[in-house]
Amino acid sequence: MRIFVSGETGVIGRRVVPMLVSHGHTVTAAGQTPPAHLGAGVTFAEADLFDVGSLKRAVTDHDAIINLATHMPSASSKMLFRSAWRLNDRIGRDGVANLVEAALGCRVGTIIQ
Repeated sequence: MRIFVSGETGVIGRRVVPMLVSHGHTVTAAGQTPPAHLGAGVTFAEADLFDVGSLKRAVTDHDAIINLATHMPSASSKMLFRSAWRLNDRIGRDGVANLVEAALGCRVGTIIQ
């Protein structure tokens, strides 16, 4: 199965992506810049959760999408950096809506959030 994963470099993504590959799936990791290290069996696609066009190009020909993207500031920065929390909210609302729109436009069968 060809699986598109957003948020592959996060705490959960770093564990999920290798597991998917070990089960025989082909994984495409997405982001604005390639991570320093992509594991074996993982390719990179440039995509931005706030740009539906880039998402459509990236998710084309995939069987499933797993969205693990988020931005979680530390608890101590919550009061100091409310903008970080607003970014997390925007990712969860607008980014996911854009990813769903791209998936539906490309007829991706499964979306896991």
